[in-house]
Amino acid sequence: MIVAFHEPYINTGGHGNQPQPSHDLFNLLVKKNVDVIFSGHDHNYQRSKQFALSAGCNDIIADIFNPACVTHKGSSSDPYIAGAGPVAIVAGMGGGDRYDIVPTDPDYQYFQVTMGKASPNFSFGFIQFDVTPTGIKGTFVDATKGGFTDSFTIKGSPPAAMTPTASPTSTGSSPATVSASPSATATPLVVAPNSLSGSATIGVELPAGSAPSKVEYFANTTKIGEATASPYSITWNTTETSNGNYALTVRVTNSNGTQVTGPGAVVAVMNGAWSPWLWVGIGAIAVCLAAAGFLLWRRMRPRSSKKPSRAL
Repeated sequence: MIVAFHEPYINTGGHGNQPQPSHDLFNLLVKKNVDVIFSGHDHNYQRSKQFALSAGCNDIIADIFNPACVTHKGSSSDPYIAGAGPVAIVAGMGGGDRYDIVPTDPDYQYFQVTMGKASPNFSFGFIQFDVTPTGIKGTFVDATKGGFTDSFTIKGSPPAAMTPTASPTSTGSSPATVSASPSATATPLVVAPNSLSGSATIGVELPAGSAPSKVEYFANTTKIGEATASPYSITWNTTETSNGNYALTVRVTNSNGTQVTGPGAVVAVMNGAWSPWLWVGIGAIAVCLAAAGFLLWRRMRPRSSKKPSRAL
């Protein structure tokens, strides 16, 4: 679960700690073991260690560092574990002024990775979250090529094995509805970019060692292709589809005839589509040009030299 606020409670940036969320609400989220507490407000990047309450940490208080409140560092040797407590992310690098990181702040010791105004590789950008049944992966996307990189994974346990309860023989365009795995060990997952255009490759994530006889792909309820051999990917010509959002699903047919549908991935098809903000920008420019033209016309138009007559 990802919970978002505008302002961070635990913060080592130039803005300092904020009243939203409150001390009580922040500790409630820690107690409930949410995965991520996400915020902006401070124009820098901060990724914390994993918080947890324990015998030595009854609650977490801003500006007071307590090492007993940290359960995992989020490093390669000590990765985050799903269900062990939240990770606090401050990501306010969308633009505007750059804010400092304050190493003398007691909260600084709660953070594993920081990037602020004085960082040599300061970058504007955003966080991309990829959520799967086995965890959450966060990646910093550098929008200005400043050179800063960061990624992390909150690892969870794979979903429990499920046994097929039926062998659907649907021949329509809709995917079957049995929720089970091709080899009773995992659920197939669609692998696709978030946005698509032109000819896009769509794949599927299958459990190791599985060799289904067929994998069918659907956009909403329309079949867009099938594959019968590894790596079971297809090429989807999105130019034949209207722009918009689509839920991609897969239907896997096993060698024993059982079928299972994998969870959907929502993607956006955008072929030759202009961003609404581009239209806003064009409109603003047009208004400015019209106003400038009117003022220039007022200044340049001929003025009458004829003086008004006086009444006798």
